Amino acid sequence: MNRITRELTVALTIFAFSICILAGCAAADEAGTKSVYKCSKNNIFGLTKVMLYEDKAVVVFDKFAGDDAQFGIDYMDDFTATVMADGEWCDVTDKVMQDDLTNYVVTITFEPVDTVEIISVQGRYITINDGDFELSYLEWGGECSNEFIQKYDGDDGKWGKIKVDTKLYPETNAE
Repeated sequence: MNRITRELTVALTIFAFSICILAGCAAADEAGTKSVYKCSKNNIFGLTKVMLYEDKAVVVFDKFAGDDAQFGIDYMDDFTATVMADGEWCDVTDKVMQDDLTNYVVTITFEPVDTVEIISVQGRYITINDGDFELSYLEWGGECSNEFIQKYDGDDGKWGKIKVDTKLYPETNAE
């Protein structure tokens, strides 16, 4: 009986370890972070977590956030990502997006900084105010633009309603 239990334990451990490796669990490691912010996925991006380090930012988006995540990201190898830190846009040295079966985990590496203020992934802006996020996305179309903004209050753990700022750019008749 002990041999069977031991073999079963070893098999389950190997299976669990393999799932973690395939799912990219190591990418969302909180060890060594300066700040970790978690939030409900019920927002326009499906954002669930932001981890800030001295020289990188890790952002986690829920793949299956549903209708609330109307501007959620899609997986792609070649994507845009920038970080504003200490009042300036940083030079990004590396950016990686991992699909861990339920989330997209985006890791952005840059030179060491003191304070990360804004993270942008595929044109989706995450402004970090000590965990009180502001999400924004600018959508262009025809003769107008719509900026979608949603705020999160870290103290009460709730997302506010989505606000839309529409700007018109009417075509002029040049004579």
